[in-house]
Amino acid sequence: MNYLFVLAAVLELLLFFVILWLTFFLSTLVHELGHAALSRLAGVKSPWQIRVGFGAKLLGTKHLTVNLWPFDGYFDLPGDPKLSRKSAVLTLAGGPLGSLLLFGALLALRLSGVIGDTPLISESTLKSLVNISLYVNGAIFLYSVIPTHYLFGQIKGMPSDGLQIVNILKGRQTKNDDSGDDPQE
Repeated sequence: MNYLFVLAAVLELLLFFVILWLTFFLSTLVHELGHAALSRLAGVKSPWQIRVGFGAKLLGTKHLTVNLWPFDGYFDLPGDPKLSRKSAVLTLAGGPLGSLLLFGALLALRLSGVIGDTPLISESTLKSLVNISLYVNGAIFLYSVIPTHYLFGQIKGMPSDGLQIVNILKGRQTKNDDSGDDPQE
């Protein structure tokens, strides 16, 4: 058996998983930064924190924690700031909007025809990476706007951004109530 072939296959598989991890990480980070950006535009002055992923901590700073498995995220305004309905809705809408904007940019890139061969990566591989990124961002967008409770990760059981927005617009209590809704997710 050709050991170089096996080594190349293993390295290619490792590279695929690294790229997949980076795709989920960056997609989740953009979603959570969308919350942070719109909270600032809504006039919220509270400090913020973002957590990307769950499991073992890889990085921890004042504003960002990165964990091993980047399949969920959380935006928080510590200290229980009192937000107006408008500020809460804008803050919640920021994440899905960030995901939607990234999806749109990736779709425009995919449809533009500018993806071609490079010295290191073939055109078909680049298109596949963009397609995977499109699927990930589309899923994050849909999963966050559908009014439901999250099904996995550290956010399991928490209300989605969409459900929190619906609750706010219906005038339901969204902070410190029995359902655990938190407008800063």
